[in-house]
Amino acid sequence: QKDLPDLIILDVMMPKVNGYTVCSVLKNTEPYRSIPIIILTARSSEADGQFDPKFKPEAFITKPFHSPDLFTKVKELVS
Repeated sequence: QKDLPDLIILDVMMPKVNGYTVCSVLKNTEPYRSIPIIILTARSSEADGQFDPKFKPEAFITKPFHSPDLFTKVKELVS
């Protein structure tokens, strides 16, 4: 918690708590709310409906994905 990341990448399918829940908690908690979040998901259309508009991640990337696409999005969000 001392060193905040520049960006967070979450997978929807994680053990114990899913990426939707983690994203919502982070977006509703200072000092994390301003950190850009990318959600990795197999179904982007389904993912979009999982969020309250004020707690949405900055990007969804659908799996399988190409590394250059992820790198491009990361660069866009942290620059």
